[in-house]
Amino acid sequence: MRLRGLVAIASFLAVPVLAQDTTQASSNPLLWRNPKTAAVLGVVVPGLGHVYSTEYLKGLGIYTATGGLIGFGTLVYEIDRCTFVLFSPEPCDPGPQWPHRTLGTAMIAAGLAGWIVSAIDAPRAARRANARHGFRAAQWSPLLEPRLAGKPALGLGLSATW
Repeated sequence: MRLRGLVAIASFLAVPVLAQDTTQASSNPLLWRNPKTAAVLGVVVPGLGHVYSTEYLKGLGIYTATGGLIGFGTLVYEIDRCTFVLFSPEPCDPGPQWPHRTLGTAMIAAGLAGWIVSAIDAPRAARRANARHGFRAAQWSPLLEPRLAGKPALGLGLSATW
């Protein structure tokens, strides 16, 4: 019984009361949308970082444009005049390959460039969302301080910072 009491008193004295420590400022603010998460999502799927950051139409537009450019660019690169001629008695002349292959390569490059730009912009979108929803970044901490009146009493409350 005495041992438990001594352990309880020792642990109470060993653990500092951090709620009253005003010298330690939180360097990691509570964010509504994390920019690192938005960046990772923007790298994995184009536009998903913007959707995470509540820019839904922009994210959908980026996804559609990027996917469309890469998909149609691949299609334009592969298709020539003889693609849909299956049963023809005479041989098909596909013509020059460079025009549609150049256009397909340019479309794929534009889609990949859009993906990269959207991945770079995803953390900025999260920061914009945090700025728009700043009231959600409030931090509440307990407050325990002596009352200013002449009576020996303590005041208990909450402190909010935003």
